[in-house]
Order: sequence, then C-alpha cells, then structure tokens
Amino acid sequence: MLPTVNDLEESVENLGKKAVKQFKQQVTSTVKSTAQQVTGGSQNDPTAAGSDVIMPQVDSNQDTKDFVSDLYAPSAGGTQQSQQNGQAATGQDPNAQQQEALKNEQLIKQLRAELHKNTYYDPTFNRPKNVQEEESVVEKQDRETEEMEWLEQKKEQEKPPALDIEVTRAEKFPGVSG
Repeated sequence: MLPTVNDLEESVENLGKKAVKQFKQQVTSTVKSTAQQVTGGSQNDPTAAGSDVIMPQVDSNQDTKDFVSDLYAPSAGGTQQSQQNGQAATGQDPNAQQQEALKNEQLIKQLRAELHKNTYYDPTFNRPKNVQEEESVVEKQDRETEEMEWLEQKKEQEKPPALDIEVTRAEKFPGVSG
C-alpha cells in the first residue's frame, strides 16, 4: 500500500537529477539572453560578439511541463510493487488489510471525538459547579452580616471626634482677631 524506502529514494534521485538539469538549462538560457542584450546581437547572428560558443536551443516550456507532470503523476508501478511487497510480508489478502484499515480509522475517529469531548466540550459547556458556588443560604447571610459589621467598624474608626472638627474649622476660618 505504501511505497518502500528504495522506491522513494529512486524517485527523489530522479527528481533531483531533473531539477539540476532544468536549473542548468535555465541558467544557460539566462546567461545567453543577457549576453545578447549586453552586446546587442541576435541569437542567430554568427558574427555577434560572444557567439563563439554555440549552445543548443532548449524548449524549457516542454521540459517544465514534463517535470511537473512527473511530480504530480501517480506512480502506478511503485504502488503496485509496494502492495505486492506488503502482501508478501504480512501474508494477508487485500480485503483483510482494508478491513483492518477501516477498523483503525474508526478507532481514530472515536479517540478524536473522546479527546474533543474531554478537553474542549465538557470543560466549556458542562462545567462542574465549584464548592464556592454551592454555598448555602445561611452561610451566605452570615458572610454578608460579617462584611456589614466590618464596614461599619471601619467607618467609625475613620470619623474624627467632634472636638477635632470644631478646632479644625476654627483654624481654617480665623476671625478678625486671628
């Protein structure tokens, strides 16, 4: 079912060779066209400067199309060989392998759904109530009364005595004598 390592190595080697070949062709054509633009000569003119070296004309579009089609073409021979190798190695028929693959897919789907439920859905939408949220009515009233008493004590401590108020008021607004 899957290609072997040797098949992959061969396909990578072939792709590498094609890429190097195409790169060389592109560089050659670029250098050639640059030389033509600098010297002002034409490609067919044998008397032009720099035309001592005759380079073959390359159809880069066709090479590019071939390269891309080889990249994206299904490798029919490689998959058949790998399937035959897989059958020989495991000793199972293709139907058993398909059934096993289906079972594996179902197991993966089930595990993904369970993981989603445990890590996302339940914590987001089905939160367990905290112990603090389950506070009884009596405890809530006791807590509120303690808070009110504490606030009243704080207010009483902040009040200045009545004499201090009169003294500060008199000092703030001195009369004619002062």
